[in-house]
Amino acid sequence: MHLRLCTFILAFFLLNLSEMASASGITPYPGPTHGIVFLTKGFYRITYENVHMPDHDPNMGFVGLNYLVHVTPRFYLGGAAYSAQRGIRGGFFTVGLEGGFQYPLMTRLKFDTGIFIGGGGGSGGQQGGGLMLRPHVGLIYHFRPLDLSLNYDEIHFPNGRINSKEVSLGIDIPFKTIMANGSYRDLMIGSPNNLPRSLRHHIAYAGETTLFTVSQYHPTRTGVVPGAVPLSHSISLAGFELQKDLTPRAFFILEASGAAGGNADGYAELLMGLGYRISPDNWPVQFNAHMTFGGAGGGHIDTGGGSILKWGLNADYPLGHHYIAGLDIGELHPIGGNFSARTFSIDLGYETDIAQYNGGYQPAHADDRLKLSGYRIRASTEEYLHTQHKTGYSGASRIGMIAIKIDRFIQNGFYLTGQAMGANSGGAGGYAVGLVGAGLETAPLIGPIGMDTELLVGASGGGGVAVGGGAIVQAMAGAYANMGHNLSFNCSIGEVKSLRGTLQSPLIDIGIGYSFSSIDHLTTYSRH
Repeated sequence: MHLRLCTFILAFFLLNLSEMASASGITPYPGPTHGIVFLTKGFYRITYENVHMPDHDPNMGFVGLNYLVHVTPRFYLGGAAYSAQRGIRGGFFTVGLEGGFQYPLMTRLKFDTGIFIGGGGGSGGQQGGGLMLRPHVGLIYHFRPLDLSLNYDEIHFPNGRINSKEVSLGIDIPFKTIMANGSYRDLMIGSPNNLPRSLRHHIAYAGETTLFTVSQYHPTRTGVVPGAVPLSHSISLAGFELQKDLTPRAFFILEASGAAGGNADGYAELLMGLGYRISPDNWPVQFNAHMTFGGAGGGHIDTGGGSILKWGLNADYPLGHHYIAGLDIGELHPIGGNFSARTFSIDLGYETDIAQYNGGYQPAHADDRLKLSGYRIRASTEEYLHTQHKTGYSGASRIGMIAIKIDRFIQNGFYLTGQAMGANSGGAGGYAVGLVGAGLETAPLIGPIGMDTELLVGASGGGGVAVGGGAIVQAMAGAYANMGHNLSFNCSIGEVKSLRGTLQSPLIDIGIGYSFSSIDHLTTYSRH
């Protein structure tokens, strides 16, 4: 099956490449942007709680990272990921959807309630099939520019043994962002003067870079959990990184990666931090130093409670047409645990300048050329239909996962995608997947229905699934139906295959997508 599917997808790409090459991909500006461009409010949320573990195990310090958008003034929705960073369960991760409701009580005080639904686990955490529910209720107090929250919540794995009630603390960082209707991606809107009057005087540009990374870790301390097989001399990882400029030189980093080789399948990282770049005069190469912090573990690697620090030096070279390639060297050290490593990475990235509301550092001018660039966020359930397990594991043949996918459209239906998944059924709790790749989407062919296809590579592990060193490839083909209001229904079939293990399974993916557009400055301000 996989040879036929891959052949179909390759042919699909080739048949569309000539059209992509010959077309500019930019729709001329049709008129005023009122009703197309609008202001959206949301917030980043960071939470911390101590989860009570079964069998008198030490409490697990659990950190949550959320990206949440107000779909109405009182209801919000978005994606979230949680990771262990204290205790003995380093490598315990979950990913899923978060939604909630807020109601103002006083000038600075709000009532807040919501629920997280996701999948994951790991590090022997007794999470069962991996489904995680986290309802919460609490109060939020507004301190400019942050909101602080105190919540009562419950973390429950319905088919596992974790059922904890605790108090959590949170920080919300509100933001306003300029978005556009997802139906108008690739629209050339021209000058900032064509934006609604309420927005045009509030925009400036800031850089954003999306990177696909491949890394080699060379352990300097080869700490593994008791009873585990010793590590190889090096560990291969594949990952995804987002950089958002704060100033012309300083930038915020969010990165995720997972083991793809080296006898460490199941090892993963979810980190955030800061970087600072230097661009020597008359040099095409740009240098930066960076430091990140967050959760890591799994794959029998001893990271203690899960918190790690990673720092490095990077050199990027512009390839043209917004693409860059880079090299990175650094070190990784856990806060607790007996593993550390020197790191070496190569990356391929796409950079652009995005219009921000009351943000950014490059002022807008009347003669700037602006274009709407499409994004899509998808939430889906994905199921392996015939899963191979490691010797000694007795998981089900069919395992289900909750998936969060972020797509960045480049031109004419071609998009880059980053995807994260966590098992929530089938007795494979702790199995997690991270994928990067490219896709191609046709315009609607029959009414609102069109076709799409993807080629993906990445890392996976945990839950007793036979993925070898962790590297996997996945091919998908399917259809979508536009439902209006920027929403779409997506259904795909495909196959996943481990490069070094015995996993080879057909799969099905069903989900909902939400499309929107950012405003890009066509002539990117050079950071080189």
